[in-house]
Amino acid sequence: MLKVYETSGNVLFEEKQKYPKWLNILIAGILLLTLVLILITGLAGPPEKRAEMWLGLAIAIPIEILVMILFWYMQLEKVVTSNGLYYRWKPWQKNYRYIDKENIQSFEVRRFRFISYGMGVVSWLWEIS
Repeated sequence: MLKVYETSGNVLFEEKQKYPKWLNILIAGILLLTLVLILITGLAGPPEKRAEMWLGLAIAIPIEILVMILFWYMQLEKVVTSNGLYYRWKPWQKNYRYIDKENIQSFEVRRFRFISYGMGVVSWLWEIS
């Protein structure tokens, strides 16, 4: 596996996978709920403990904003060219990882039913029953 900056060869297939929008909304809702609970707990407590609450919020808010931004921008890019396979996780990997076509022994196209898309264990259990 090599690291390369650009793809080469004729592009045969290209795909970008991102987290679904509903998952981003769910994560944002959970993070917002956590902030609200910290705020309510801190304000309901004794006044001398409120300084600790503000310190906790000062630490938690930037971390939660960073997590939300990372989930929003994170994506897996895959490019199949006449030379081989290129892939990378954005924003973690700037360069593509490259697998030469001579190093790929075989491949197969898999078609999933709509209900099993992205749920390998669920589709496996569905086929057993």
